[in-house]
Amino acid sequence: MDGAQAPVTYGEQMRPSSSQQRTATSSPAQGDSPLHQLGRRPVPSSSESSTASRRYVSLSSLHDPRLDSLPAGQRNETVIPVSTATFNMMSLAHDILLKTAHETFPDGPGNQVANILMSGGRSWMRKQMFRGRVDEGASQELQVKAIKETGGGNCGEYANMVLAELQSHRRDQPVFKVLESKKHSLVIIGDWRTPQAGDHAIVVDPWQGLKKVHTYGERSNPETPFVTATLGTGAPILPSGKLKTAFSLKPMSAEAVDAEIGRTSGCLSSGPRYAKGVIRDNPEVMFDHIAGTNNLHAVYRDPNGRASAFNSLPPSYLGSYLDSREGIVKKFA
Repeated sequence: MDGAQAPVTYGEQMRPSSSQQRTATSSPAQGDSPLHQLGRRPVPSSSESSTASRRYVSLSSLHDPRLDSLPAGQRNETVIPVSTATFNMMSLAHDILLKTAHETFPDGPGNQVANILMSGGRSWMRKQMFRGRVDEGASQELQVKAIKETGGGNCGEYANMVLAELQSHRRDQPVFKVLESKKHSLVIIGDWRTPQAGDHAIVVDPWQGLKKVHTYGERSNPETPFVTATLGTGAPILPSGKLKTAFSLKPMSAEAVDAEIGRTSGCLSSGPRYAKGVIRDNPEVMFDHIAGTNNLHAVYRDPNGRASAFNSLPPSYLGSYLDSREGIVKKFA
């Protein structure tokens, strides 16, 4: 979660010169839920994005009754017609969402309670290590470098990485980093305030517990988002040398994070003891956000018949996530 900040329009460093252009790749009310406020048959995707088809499975193909008991996880047959262009952009956004959610940040958000429990507290320590390296005023190169090295961050860092990834693709609509309820950062492709996009602007929010690319009209938060950064339309932008190097970095190993936990805490490494201590000691910054939409199973279909729910995840993730949420209710209610 982020605090409110002044809007930013990315400037000269993000505007491609003729030498920088390259071929485009086609391709209740939820609010913020602090720890003390914890609450309580699918249409399968027939056309998943290229990354998802190789390494992930659709959430709608998994059958855990605990998912069905969550309001956003209830099974339905909702199909939303979208244009070919919107479907292509949702496919690209889905690839970026998966890369960001499960590769750039291998242990998940540093302030989502379920992810802290799942990782034994490593997600929190990765975030702490990131925050110890750069501040909010750091350049994009330094921000990406610190994120990629540590694999840590909260919603603001997730949104920054989505925005940075989208730079390398052609954009026929503007991209916005926004704040919901003056706290939660996410990315929207297309201007929801215009007839061109409207309710079919695309929401990309890898920070949520269960991740799904969805349309602006499906947002569970009814408040109008506040724009904090804008990436204009145009050709792909080649990264600077420093940014290219930053993108090539891999997050530090679990062993390295465990060593930092041992150095800075009373625990030898990550695990239940460390995770529970982090949660108990920091209740004011703990969240339990499951999804940014009320419907994790909605399917999008274009005029060519392609259809996808754009809700893929690693095969083992759902069970681990739901196990952790049960642990929240049992141990921290």
